[in-house]
Amino acid sequence: MAEEIPPEGDPEWSELQERQGLDPLGMQNTSIALYQAMLPGISNVTLRVRYYAFHSWISREYARLHHSPEADHWCVFLRRCEALYALVAQQHAQAAGVGGSRWAGNTLKGLKGNRVRFSVNTDRQAPDQYLAQKFGTFGAAYSSQMAVLGLLQEAQKHDLPVTSVRGTKLASDFAASVGSAADVFLEGVRRGSVTLEELQQLGAFAPSGIELDSDERETYEELLLAPQAGPDTLAAKRRHSLRLVLHTADALGRTPDALEVRWMAYSGFDDEGNPLVPLRGADAACRYQWRVYHANDLMHVCHEALLRFTLEALERHPNGVRIGALLEEVAGRLIDGAGDAPASWGELEDSLVVPENAWGEDENNEWYLADDLLSFRIEDALSAETAFAAIRLLATLARRFEPELGAVQQVLHGIAHDTSQTVLTELRFLARRRDAPLKATITALIKQRILDRHQLVAFQKLRGGDYTFLFEVEDGLVRPRKKAGPVFTNPRLRSAISFLTDIHLLGTDGLTARGRQVLEAA
Repeated sequence: MAEEIPPEGDPEWSELQERQGLDPLGMQNTSIALYQAMLPGISNVTLRVRYYAFHSWISREYARLHHSPEADHWCVFLRRCEALYALVAQQHAQAAGVGGSRWAGNTLKGLKGNRVRFSVNTDRQAPDQYLAQKFGTFGAAYSSQMAVLGLLQEAQKHDLPVTSVRGTKLASDFAASVGSAADVFLEGVRRGSVTLEELQQLGAFAPSGIELDSDERETYEELLLAPQAGPDTLAAKRRHSLRLVLHTADALGRTPDALEVRWMAYSGFDDEGNPLVPLRGADAACRYQWRVYHANDLMHVCHEALLRFTLEALERHPNGVRIGALLEEVAGRLIDGAGDAPASWGELEDSLVVPENAWGEDENNEWYLADDLLSFRIEDALSAETAFAAIRLLATLARRFEPELGAVQQVLHGIAHDTSQTVLTELRFLARRRDAPLKATITALIKQRILDRHQLVAFQKLRGGDYTFLFEVEDGLVRPRKKAGPVFTNPRLRSAISFLTDIHLLGTDGLTARGRQVLEAA
């Protein structure tokens, strides 16, 4: 079976499809919009920065070697190039983040003889293709982000990719880096096959083959960090997000993972509980924007956990139940799960001891509460005690962000749609019910902000052909259909860390000498 790259955005559907109900409350949209604005030009499926130069180079070489504007001709050339690139990556380093790597690894492992004939796996003539997508990783992942970065431009007379001045410069730098291996590569593409000796000669093409003292590496750094970009540009937003990753590595003394970047920006503490050094200017603003992003993610995790708990209660009524009875049952079980529950929402907030550090082994902080909600398996039932952790986390967010709502609103301005449910709207909803009985507030939260919201979102998706209802209402009875669990969104940070590693700003010991120079240059 051919490998397939999952799309980062929502696909288009031409007929009714039953889907798993991703983002069942539509609350992840704001988190996605936030990270898209903060890391433009990088996506969750652009995993190696050298693909930007590689695709720029093959686009230029196609224009040089072929004069056909036919998409099918370009498709064959592109797919052969990508498959050979995957073979090179597997042969030299078993590199991660390369499209078709599973196919390439299996092909080399099962090879009989000295020649790999890969054209049958690229020219769409056999079922065992290196990737399922017609236009490979270029069409599935890289072309859109290359356009954002200004590496591609529209052609006047055809629809094939054309490199811009910036893309041509990057292609030239790549060609200089690979040297004479380029001729070996292109000849292999023309034949649709390559010998093992030729694969050995193509080591310069490897994704990790960017030399520290090369024009190619310097071009990536300028492209990603855009030091000359104005303060209000998308390029500047990407620059400061990448700098935030470098600041995080500097604080940790090692290369962070994506969750560490998030939690440190949110909490203001490192992994040992030490306060972070305050940042200045645009870097400080960027750290706060990531704090709001993470808060929004925590908020929808709470709502999704409560939705899951409600759906599990609904499963006990396979023939349906009145909505009022369902809400009474769910709210009652949550109150029981609280133990000695406060009388009102305000009393719940006031009773909490909110640690200064939101990240760490303290059962009262956000990390601990969120981990309870995110760590249970999808096949396991969510206990009332664990589900009430979502209520406690909501109250903790309310306490922590009450003095910051104005700043949160500024971050979300222009990002969140007027009808969106966000950390801001949900905290305001809870603030309005501060003096109401706790059970009444929980009932209203589940009815208005979760169940009604899910139906609205599911109806909107139905117009596009997706059936994502997790429950159905008929003749006044609510009936279960499927379950869904809480998840964090994936904010491109893993790709960003990979890119910074590829261009030698991060290394095995964290911030490199060049990475430190970048931080100190601002």
